[in-house]
Amino acid sequence: MPLDDAIKNLIAEAEKQFVLSSGTEPLIKKIQVAMQGLDVKYHELGLAFQHNILATIAVVEMPFTLACASADNAQFRRIHTAQRIDQRIRRARSGYTPTPLSTDEPIEEDDERQALENALKESEKFRESDEGQNCIVRDLCSFLINIVSHRKLSDAANELTLQGSVLLWGAIEVLCRDSFVVYLNAHPEAAKLLLAQPDLRKRFELQYLPFEALLEHNFDLSSHMGTALSHVKDLTDLETIKQVFDTLFLETTTTRSPFRDKQMWVLYQQRHLIVHRRAVIDTTYVEKTKGAVVVGERLSILPSEFKANLNLIVEAGASILESLPKAI
Repeated sequence: MPLDDAIKNLIAEAEKQFVLSSGTEPLIKKIQVAMQGLDVKYHELGLAFQHNILATIAVVEMPFTLACASADNAQFRRIHTAQRIDQRIRRARSGYTPTPLSTDEPIEEDDERQALENALKESEKFRESDEGQNCIVRDLCSFLINIVSHRKLSDAANELTLQGSVLLWGAIEVLCRDSFVVYLNAHPEAAKLLLAQPDLRKRFELQYLPFEALLEHNFDLSSHMGTALSHVKDLTDLETIKQVFDTLFLETTTTRSPFRDKQMWVLYQQRHLIVHRRAVIDTTYVEKTKGAVVVGERLSILPSEFKANLNLIVEAGASILESLPKAI
């Protein structure tokens, strides 16, 4: 769809505050490709990850979705009104005018039904045309730009992006934890790889495995090793996640660990700040991220930054899924 410069400028302005839809197909395809051939128990983990990613996108894109629906509805009302008037003109030309020529007055049921059918057809043609798409994009961007002038709505737009970032981290954290549990439950001997790493041995404190965890599984961890270890150390911090997956999977592949990406570290710190500090920037956050931000101000995540984080998380999830065992 060709866009003129005025509409491109509107899009750029709207994207300063809101996440505009750019389609989910490439992201979902990447996840689905990574899931190909997986054993069924890991396939379910991939489906859950895909669902969490789509749900996060739906939440963050809600203003765009509402604006798009509003713009489309406005165009439909315009077309419907024109069709109702046209239907009355046709009725008048036939020599029969039951009511005054006004869009506010009810018309005959047949005329109303025909006007609606015509409006639906014309609206569909309008949506598919370059003119129609330009009109809808212009209207929805103008709507989003206008609501930013309201302070509360502007703050709410940033809050939505912040919460979306928390959901993004949650999606990859859940996939890591569940993959860890399911894999070690199926391959308890792999726990020896963790023992061979001094830092991981200390993190999981395997020598202090809770008696309750043993009792829960009748002292048989042959199919519950992952569950038992998750009671000792939950995979909620980036350093543990990075070391576990580098040790269990990624060191045996040619894939570079996505958890070593600097932006992954920043996202992890942002999530912590949002959840535990109400997104108020403190000195710890500044020291850990080296960001050009001001202590005491609230964290702001631009829509472009959110989209970059979204791609990073999907890449990380795909790397994990690709490294899991395939079905025999």
